[in-house]
Amino acid sequence: MSHTTVSQPVYDAEGLLLRDVLGDGSCGYRAVMFGVLEHNWTKAVDLLPIQVSSILTTQRPTDMVQFFHKHDAMLCKTARDMVADQIQTDAEIHAWAGNPNDTTTEAARALNDAKTPHAYMDEVALHALAKIFRTRIAIKFRKEVLVAPFKDSTDKRPVGVCLKPLADATPSDFVGHYMLCYPGRILCNNVIEINPWTHATQTV
Repeated sequence: MSHTTVSQPVYDAEGLLLRDVLGDGSCGYRAVMFGVLEHNWTKAVDLLPIQVSSILTTQRPTDMVQFFHKHDAMLCKTARDMVADQIQTDAEIHAWAGNPNDTTTEAARALNDAKTPHAYMDEVALHALAKIFRTRIAIKFRKEVLVAPFKDSTDKRPVGVCLKPLADATPSDFVGHYMLCYPGRILCNNVIEINPWTHATQTV
């Protein structure tokens, strides 16, 4: 791991481009937040609360890794706060994850984790983040891909962010650690066309 909270991208043995992120319990929030900013800086900044977006630059910084590192604590906390608000107010989440005020439900557990610094990001939080940032977030296992928002099979938007669990053999309730990955094609303008159903990152 580098001295920044998000690493520079490196290829793994299978030819997949990966970025590791600091594994302090906020790795999922950190990976998603970096991923949405990297994928579409302007759109992501516009969707952040004004007190946060006003601190960020209007143009994507040249060195995203250093910039993100500088603002990491604020951005991870913001992601958690936004998730907590989404879980509390989103009727669609309540329909499948339960009442967040009932401590026995999945929604309540996810809400508690979102409000606890460095607690784990579960599937409810990931679903909420995808809805907040109006994107699709894929979780890439070796033979399976899960895509949030999880409950809309008609959503055909391109995947904007792809996460790679460290323990990636099969989907499970607890993956341990998330990294960012870039399966798909690197186009001539250095834009990556993410396709989580492929296994490598190829240059066109």
